[in-house]
Amino acid sequence: MRILSWRLILALTIGVSLVSLASSWYEIRAQRDALRRDLEHKAESAGESLARSAEIYLANGDRVGLEKLVEPSGSSEHLVGIGIYGRDDSALAVTSGPNGLLSGFTQVLKHAMQDNRNISVFNELRFRRVHVLAAPLHANDKTVIGGILVVHDSGYIDTETLRIWGRVFVRMAIQVLVIV
Repeated sequence: MRILSWRLILALTIGVSLVSLASSWYEIRAQRDALRRDLEHKAESAGESLARSAEIYLANGDRVGLEKLVEPSGSSEHLVGIGIYGRDDSALAVTSGPNGLLSGFTQVLKHAMQDNRNISVFNELRFRRVHVLAAPLHANDKTVIGGILVVHDSGYIDTETLRIWGRVFVRMAIQVLVIV
């Protein structure tokens, strides 16, 4: 009789753990995707706003305005850097903090300018997860005159995902203790 109860406990523990893991995996994946979409939306909004200003500065040849535009401000959370590039991929203004870090994403920007559309990607930058938005800049006649890179730190998404997994395992441990 005692062997039967241990088998039942083991079967219940495995069954509850598998169901809990499966449902938690789905929830965590949905939460991670929601955080990624939210970051993409924030980057898109920031990129459009910055692109409008950059287009005006580029049209007027205002290098000082471009440099002020890319300088870090406390208003955008998780922002790593901004880079404004000319049609020939030359850096016109780049955030001063990340020494040359944005230059690794000029290929993405080149594709955005060639295709005349925004490109949004998640990537790694020196062991750091980042989101990169590359967008073309237009002249008044809608021709592409350059591009802008907006890079956000996306590491908080992984941190949040790990925190949720921690809660899941604590919940599973409590369920197993209740079964036993």
